Amino acid sequence: MLALLDRFINHIRVHKRYSERTVCLYSSAVCDFYCYILGLSVHEELPSEENFPEKEQLKLLTPLHIRGFIATSLKDGLSARSVNLKICALSSYCDYLVMNNLLAENPAGMVYRPKMNKRLPLFYDEDSLAGYLARPLPGDYGGLRDRVIIATIYATGMRRAEISALKTGNYDKSRSIFRIRGKGDKEREIPVVPFLARLLGLYMQKREEFVAEHEKYGETAFFLTNKCNPVYLNFVNNVVQ
Repeated sequence: MLALLDRFINHIRVHKRYSERTVCLYSSAVCDFYCYILGLSVHEELPSEENFPEKEQLKLLTPLHIRGFIATSLKDGLSARSVNLKICALSSYCDYLVMNNLLAENPAGMVYRPKMNKRLPLFYDEDSLAGYLARPLPGDYGGLRDRVIIATIYATGMRRAEISALKTGNYDKSRSIFRIRGKGDKEREIPVVPFLARLLGLYMQKREEFVAEHEKYGETAFFLTNKCNPVYLNFVNNVVQ
């Protein structure tokens, strides 16, 4: 085990008195992060200190790398809960490094944490929602739009107000992320899982055709009403309900 990580594990085991299960989870999360950065599988051993010195270990702890780790974990099928546990472990590790003057600040505190789908309406249980999303896609713009709205809320945890305010420029297809400005005008990046990315690709094609039919080429709203106007909050509420 890397010396830095070994000292951290000893700290949470002896001084913080974490359970062995939590210690193992935290150790695995930090190892998984470094495996991701180094292009290793989670089953491979990390390099020795000689080949992976402490200075390099610290240098790789950046918000950008942690965001990439989050996005890859979600794409690999991990639940938001599991990914949040990994972020929590990384944050604890970085706090320890800050406490020991090895990092200036905690980079894990600067990244978006996946929502746990708390904002999903209560009448959507997991099975019924999965069944709805698995149905054949509607051929018309309105039907496909409604499907994508619900899938986006489900997969990203976005608020309905954020859905209604989305612009086409908020979606970065090349990086599979949404960029959202929330409270306090702070921008956050929301990873897009593969099934949603495929759905968004189909939707954007249909949207382009729909906009051309209505000759509204300059319209930037991501979701449009049947009259090719930007959707609004009550519209999104009606779609979800």
